Amino acid sequence: MKSKSTKILLDIYKEFLNYFWLRPESAIVQSFRAIELRKTVYQRISKKNKFLDVSCGDGVFTFIALGGKLGTSFDSYKSIKNKQRSAKFDAYDHIDKNFKIKILKKPSYKIDTGTDWKLNLLKKSKHLKLFKKLVLHNNEKRFPLNDNHFDFVYSNSAYWVKNIKQHLIDMKRVAKKNGYLYLHVKFKDTYLATLIKNQTKISFGPKFEKIIEIADSDLDLIVVAVSSAGIDWVGDEISKFYKSNTPIILLTKGLSIINDQLTTLTEKLEMILKKNGHKNVNISSVKGPCLASGLANKIRTGTIIANKNIKEAQKIQNFIQTEYYKCEISDDIEGIEISSAIKNLYSMLIGGSQGLSNPAASKEIQEKYFLNTAASLIHRSISEMVEIVNNYSGKTETVYGLAGLGDIYVSVSGGRNSQMGKYLGQGYLYEEAKEKFMKSTTVEGAELALEIGPKLMATFDKGKFPLLFSILECICENKKLQINW
Repeated sequence: MKSKSTKILLDIYKEFLNYFWLRPESAIVQSFRAIELRKTVYQRISKKNKFLDVSCGDGVFTFIALGGKLGTSFDSYKSIKNKQRSAKFDAYDHIDKNFKIKILKKPSYKIDTGTDWKLNLLKKSKHLKLFKKLVLHNNEKRFPLNDNHFDFVYSNSAYWVKNIKQHLIDMKRVAKKNGYLYLHVKFKDTYLATLIKNQTKISFGPKFEKIIEIADSDLDLIVVAVSSAGIDWVGDEISKFYKSNTPIILLTKGLSIINDQLTTLTEKLEMILKKNGHKNVNISSVKGPCLASGLANKIRTGTIIANKNIKEAQKIQNFIQTEYYKCEISDDIEGIEISSAIKNLYSMLIGGSQGLSNPAASKEIQEKYFLNTAASLIHRSISEMVEIVNNYSGKTETVYGLAGLGDIYVSVSGGRNSQMGKYLGQGYLYEEAKEKFMKSTTVEGAELALEIGPKLMATFDKGKFPLLFSILECICENKKLQINW
């Protein structure tokens, strides 16, 4: 016997399937969304409440979620000619004079206002007679609605607007001070939802909300492990609760160009915090050959902690070190940061050893004897890295340590950078290899090359850095990988 909740879900799914017959997977997703709305929002509202449905579309989702039923004769695609049906054609936005909707059951109450940025969808929604008012509106712009007007503001569009922060601020503006915001966001094909009071300070993401909740207490340590592209965001978020000299450790590898100067990510994060009013900032960098899967299985691992104040590095070492996770310490934070980043460039080059060893040789010979070439490239790569690090006031010994030589060894042993290098060494252009073999894979070395490559090529002498220029020209200018030995 089916449970009551299962029966409700199946009934809703049946209704959505009548509409989404062309895309049945959408019917499943929309059904779970509707159930979630019933549990969290719809049970709170009444005919007296003013409800704003942001990005209401053709209104069918809200109509069914509220308990409405449509006749099976309703077919959003019926009038579409076969030649129009394609992946690029938006069937939902299509409407003609023959468009009709047969209503079998109306929801128990109407929605005050619905908005959408597509006129045809709003024209469709009129047939449902669900909304008292429909407004054509682009969510990138300010709502043409009064302040403090709605008891509930619902949005399923928060995941695609460019300026999500401004969009949420404007939603708060039109909601009553004692009202609610209900946000549906899409993440990896899963809908995450949150219901918050309007007076609640908005933060982005459920995990970060928890951080905000505990941030008023004394924190022992803040760990930053976002992608290099996320440094600006995380810096602004940390600024909201950061207390003077609270230790931060940065795990992210990368470099940036700020005011035409090569800048480490610790420097960048420090700049953001100081820009937001924090004078006393304490940031350490943790780098080295540390594969996540190995560490998760307690495989003995060595890293290096760097802070301009060696005593702070010592404190972090005592705090995070274990029997299997050993940490060295250093005050050469510039050297650590630069070494750990640019090794990704050289890892791609070394990864191309097999193809670069002797392009005229047979594949069998290349596979057996390319290590001769790889060893030579590792030696030359380390030599160039020393010169680069020294140029930015880093220490030679840092390059020969865990953040340089150690990390290169791990990267060329099968990482994503060396994999891309293998394709480049086989003669593929970077853009060609990325599209064909690694379209959905982040290649950190390539992204770094595109970020800092022009600056490095303008700073250094091509004759003294043949390996560096070989990989930068390959990536930045989409040339075939060639080395002038």
